[in-house]
Amino acid sequence: MWRTKDQIQKATETSSELGDQIVCSDSHTKGKLLAGKLVVSYPLTDQLNIDFGSEYTNSDSHTNNKNEGGVAASNDSRIKEQNIATFAEAAWSLGDYSLNAGVRYEHVKSDYYAEGVLSPDMSRKYDNVFPNVSLGYDKGKWHSSLSFTAKTYRPSYFRLSGYTRYTSRHSYESGNPNLRPTDAYHLEWDAQYSWLSFSAEYIYNKNASVYMMKPFQGNKDIALSYYENVDKIQNLKFYLEATPVIGLWHLDYTVGLVNQFFDASKYVSDYNANRPSLYLDLENTWVLPHHWKARLEYAYQSRNYSELGVNYAWNSLDASISKSFLNNRLVVRLEAEDLLHGQNESWKYNNSYAHFTRTGIDNTRMFLVNVTYNFNATKSKYKGTGAGNAEKSRL
Repeated sequence: MWRTKDQIQKATETSSELGDQIVCSDSHTKGKLLAGKLVVSYPLTDQLNIDFGSEYTNSDSHTNNKNEGGVAASNDSRIKEQNIATFAEAAWSLGDYSLNAGVRYEHVKSDYYAEGVLSPDMSRKYDNVFPNVSLGYDKGKWHSSLSFTAKTYRPSYFRLSGYTRYTSRHSYESGNPNLRPTDAYHLEWDAQYSWLSFSAEYIYNKNASVYMMKPFQGNKDIALSYYENVDKIQNLKFYLEATPVIGLWHLDYTVGLVNQFFDASKYVSDYNANRPSLYLDLENTWVLPHHWKARLEYAYQSRNYSELGVNYAWNSLDASISKSFLNNRLVVRLEAEDLLHGQNESWKYNNSYAHFTRTGIDNTRMFLVNVTYNFNATKSKYKGTGAGNAEKSRL
């Protein structure tokens, strides 16, 4: 995979107190990815199946930034990274019970180049083992599973770059070459009886990547935003979903409760980040005669506390009516989104250095006409999952 991105920025600012200034920047980014994956599946018995294999990715991300006007220094950074992984998984089933267990080993070598010169201090090597195990029970209308998964989230190459981007006279953005991957551990329990289901999840994020701010080169009039690793962030999530069918009426109602646990006192003194957030989604669908279908959905999210910020409450009411023709190949749908005009993006960011608040009144209410025609799709015999999917998103 090859990817090239060019971005040219010219900002002209006028100020009676601080004077006028023109800032020009030219950013050129090239990304290359070579990836391969081999999976072997072998049934040992009727109840036991094993999968094993290997995955390889080779990435090269090169960013060259030129800034004019003396606001921020020009920068040339390049990251070459190789990831070699091996994995194995066993799936066992006996009657109403099932057990899956696996492990993945990754060796990562990341070389960082600043101005064309290899920087040993910013280059990294990682050797990690990520286990996963799940236990399932399935009988009649009962379905239940308990699982544990360990994985890692590596920073995007943009966040790792040494580039400082000008956004305004008082605000700059920068990457952080010293940013480390986040190791995440998930413990989840799911239970379902007929149309009622419940899930609970605990997530432990070690070396979590958090959005930060500080004065730019000691100048308190300019805020530099960047990402930094913190020791840990924990999350608890609970969801209850009901999907009954009453005649023509199909319901899909979900209520959720999410709580973050993060010691924010090291970064801001007057902010409590450990508060719960409520989520509600009420979706109603009526399957009517003669291929008509109507839908009405209401969603609500209370204040959501995430890292050092808070997203203010929002709600939305959507409606649609559709009719299908030609054996469901042609579908005509009339849609109305955010009828209450409550889906506005408003948030507040807290930091010991600065506080930022956005109150949004966005143009989210809209009416649409959607026409879809479904052609006969050719079924593919290839059932692979692809290689380097996580690395593609990083590029």
